[in-house]
Amino acid sequence: KRVKQTFALPGRLDAAIRYYRSMVDGQSDTGVQKIYTQKIAVPGLVLLGSRDLLSPDDFSNLQDYYSAPVEFKIVSGAGHFIQSEQPEILNDYLLKALSQISIAQP
Repeated sequence: KRVKQTFALPGRLDAAIRYYRSMVDGQSDTGVQKIYTQKIAVPGLVLLGSRDLLSPDDFSNLQDYYSAPVEFKIVSGAGHFIQSEQPEILNDYLLKALSQISIAQP
């Protein structure tokens, strides 16, 4: 509901569409393309919605963006906005991932 309200505001939908188009056509002036040229060097958890039209069907090539271990999970029934479509599942994944992090003490 909040996503719909946000995109209903003047200029918001157009801005979002331009952002995603810039990622695809390589015309980004926002620095987005620069991000994709560097490998991610920290362990990661990538959640993809099973109904997300922006996520690839075969995400095995996404591993190439990481130099550290990464885990990929498909969230059944979710689209691009997992946090609002499946918040309980998102929370479960985040709590599990955070519980596995060890923080070095000074």
